[in-house]
Amino acid sequence: MSEKRCKNLCYWCNEKFEPGYRCKGKKPQVLHIEVEDELEEEKEMNEQLEANGSTDGIDDPRISLQALDGNCRFHTMRMRGKHGKHPLHILLDSGSTHNFVDTTTALKLG
Repeated sequence: MSEKRCKNLCYWCNEKFEPGYRCKGKKPQVLHIEVEDELEEEKEMNEQLEANGSTDGIDDPRISLQALDGNCRFHTMRMRGKHGKHPLHILLDSGSTHNFVDTTTALKLG
């Protein structure tokens, strides 16, 4: 793999890699993870949200295959930001169908 990196070759198809390159040999992948135990902190947050009645009308989060693909399109911007002393990565995508935010991060930011 380090040889390919040194020679600027695609990891999947051995063609020349350059900015904007789209691999023809890469196949879509789906990762399925089953979590058996919730983290204690997450359990407490969920209990707190349920006690406040904040979960009414909230659907289960979903993510599209396009989002899992990880390719930035021309209308997606990645920005760096800060909230207080906390650095953040912000993704702006006018073509997205859903919005999501990590519950832990949202509670920490207020």
